[in-house]
Amino acid sequence: MLVLLWLLRQVDRAEHNSCKTLHSANQSPQVGFGFNYRLVNLKKQRRLPKDSASNPQGVKIMVQIQEISQVSTLHAPAAPNGIAATELRPWGSFTTLEEGPGYKIKRIEVKPGHRLSLQMHHHRSEHWIVVCGTAKVTCGETEQVLFTNQSTYVPQCISHRLENPGVIPLVLIEVQNGEYLGEDDIIRFQDDYARTEKAK
Repeated sequence: MLVLLWLLRQVDRAEHNSCKTLHSANQSPQVGFGFNYRLVNLKKQRRLPKDSASNPQGVKIMVQIQEISQVSTLHAPAAPNGIAATELRPWGSFTTLEEGPGYKIKRIEVKPGHRLSLQMHHHRSEHWIVVCGTAKVTCGETEQVLFTNQSTYVPQCISHRLENPGVIPLVLIEVQNGEYLGEDDIIRFQDDYARTEKAK
């Protein structure tokens, strides 16, 4: 649950920084996960929104978030000077937000009309959550289109590709799980930029 709260905060930050974000009268950002309840100063405000009765699922999530906030405070490790390092690629960029034993969380941005290589990883699986834009996802023999707040799972040892068919930048959160999460765990089957088998 702690990772869920942290991930919600990261998605909200990415959405706030990269897309149009809904704001209430007091300018607090709102999260768009099927409920429109503000996650405002959980340390100070430990109560449900007034209109919580209209969305039972939102109430359940808010109660869980409030319980988590009372138990502990999350701390995401940062790069020097408190800034996460962003790596540029021909298709866009990625930023490692947090990394720990067996997991890594990244913010990935893909330029309009660009795509990553058709690739596979031996040691990790990936979860992709679309924050902004449109994602065309190839996973094995299946192809699907995902929009804001939709997600997909990419098992290890399955060929996959991420593409931005839209006209605005695609922003997503990637959660990697596995024994080894190095950027060199990649086999490229096809690449628009004629890169060798190294970083994504």
